Order: sequence, then structure tokens, then C-alpha cells
Amino acid sequence: MFCTSLRRRSSAAPLISTLTLPTPAGLQLIESDLRTHDIAIPISNSKRLLFLIVTPPCVISTSLLDTLKRIEHFASLTGGKNCAVLCMLSTSSTKDNTEASSSTTAALAAYAHLTSTLLFGAPRSQGEPSASFTPLVHLPILPVPLASSIPDIVRAYRQIVTAPLPNPSTYSEPNTPPSASRPGKRKPTHAFELLPYCTVTPPLAEDAAIALTDAYVDLKDLIHGAMSTAEEDSTSESMQGITGRLEEVLGAQGAQDVRDFWREEWVAE
Repeated sequence: MFCTSLRRRSSAAPLISTLTLPTPAGLQLIESDLRTHDIAIPISNSKRLLFLIVTPPCVISTSLLDTLKRIEHFASLTGGKNCAVLCMLSTSSTKDNTEASSSTTAALAAYAHLTSTLLFGAPRSQGEPSASFTPLVHLPILPVPLASSIPDIVRAYRQIVTAPLPNPSTYSEPNTPPSASRPGKRKPTHAFELLPYCTVTPPLAEDAAIALTDAYVDLKDLIHGAMSTAEEDSTSESMQGITGRLEEVLGAQGAQDVRDFWREEWVAE
């Protein structure tokens, strides 16, 4: 759907034909009184992707504050989720070689000004420098070069929003050998999973492994401690200010087993 108010906005009226054209040239939207936004695209049975259209005249100094208030209200509808602002650099459907370069420059300047204002805030009204516009760093601002570009940009953004999030447990490094991804042979993906096996008498008890994560900042810090002598390790402090001494955490024999592990060369099968 698209908002009927676009017909009443002289700068946005040329966009109507693109919004109503059949796909793929257009979005084939029907007209409705949306009030708070300009375009609504369904992304599921109960969710919609909302867009607000901002044209160059909306960003000039006399209109900027009203535009910022409208954008702020628009973002509050969903908390900035599943919504975006379409910043039109031109409302023409085709590139006009006769168009003055100053118009293009002005449109780009308006886009840059709007983006910086939404990122860093701006005075709400003249004479009130202390009253600032709340920055909206989470709200996407999509530059649209031509009216005919709207369908492709909207569809591309919809695809990004609806794409499933990657599952870390199924992630594998590029060019992983088949033997590394056999069922039942899942490759450890976190240093903590490797930690219990960093000893010549694996595995370490769970409480011992947890104690090591408290005593050392990361695996690199642990390796440095293991490669040092007990005296050197006892005087070295991690970034957290915790003395990293293997003997204090694992006892004499447990610490020696970890030191022996890191001082030897091992073949992984």
C-alpha cells in the first residue's frame, strides 16, 4: 500500500506511477490512508515493512524541522525495526542529461545533511539551541537516485530484513575438509570448548576449566602463562588485574600437565 497523501505533495506526486506499476517495473501497490508512513510492504501474515519518503524540498532549511519531527514519529511506530527512510535524490523516472548539475549537487547535499542530522541531532527550532533532536542512529536512510529505482531498492531491503539469521552452531570455515564436518565430529567453535583438552591428561574438569577462564583474559593469555615459568607467571597480571598462576588454579600437577601440553608438539587426527 502507499499513502494517498503522496498525491497532495507536489514533490512526491511523480512517484505514484512507479508505485502503482505492475512488477517488476513497479511495486503494484494500492492506495490507502496510511497517515504515519508512505509505503507498507507485507513481510509476513502479521508484519509489514514501512517506508517514509523524503524528497529534496523536505530537507531545505524551512522544512527540515517538520521533516525531522515526522521521521522521529515514524521511527517510534516500531522502535526503528522493520522500517526505513527513502531519501529521493530525484523524483524523475529517468536520468535527464539536461538537468542542471547544481540540482544533483543540492540533492546530495540534502541527503548528507539529513543523514548527519539523524546521526548527531540538531536544534528543534530557531532560538532554542539547547533543545536538541534525538539522534536516530538505528534508522536506515536509503538514498534513491531516481523514482524508477524505488522498486529495486524496496525489494532488496525487504530481502535483507526477511533473511534468516545465521546459526552459529552450523557455521563452518570456507574450504573446510569433508572429514572436519562429519556427523558426530563437530569442530569446536569457541576457545572454551578447546580449553578442557589443553593438557596432557585431558579433559580438565569443568570447574577447573571455568577457573582458568576467570584467571586468564583469553586463550592467548593462558598460553603465555603456560610457556612462562611458574615464577614469571605468578608476577604477570591479566587485563582484568587477576594474577594468572596455573599452580594456584590447578595445583602443581595440573599446572605441569598444562605447561607440558603447550611446550610439546602434537598431531591432531
